[in-house]
Amino acid sequence: MQNLAEILESFFQQLACVKKITISAQSMVNSNLKTNHAIGSVNVSKPSNRELIFTEEGFWGDSEEHIHFTNKLRWAIDKEKNLISLEHLRQGIENPVLLFHFSLKKHNKLICAQAHLCDPDTYLGEISWTEEQIEYQCRVEGPQKNDLLIYYYH
Repeated sequence: MQNLAEILESFFQQLACVKKITISAQSMVNSNLKTNHAIGSVNVSKPSNRELIFTEEGFWGDSEEHIHFTNKLRWAIDKEKNLISLEHLRQGIENPVLLFHFSLKKHNKLICAQAHLCDPDTYLGEISWTEEQIEYQCRVEGPQKNDLLIYYYH
């Protein structure tokens, strides 16, 4: 049986192999559920043994109407603390915004150690994975938001 460090290392190695992304966004607005989907590609770079940079690019919407998107994230593994960190790099690689520190809840599930607060909204994240895909869920709750974003990495 794998120990905690081996499980996290195996997950991190799987992150390094990601090439595609599919996103499902569910938003509850005035008691109405609105759902959108996106597909795209992921370019993964590895500046060090402990970090990966995801450059995501794709399109929201269907074949008739679509909106281009880009996104840049940094995933990092801390082997001493047994954590996976996720940062958003929209303000550049030198000015990351920490989203979450994830810790292992069970063999294939990570949960955020603490909510990410972006006044007035609260973000909660969790990750589960199989050999085929990684599923990252981000829930956003606030006075004007009740959203669930699900990122499927392949």
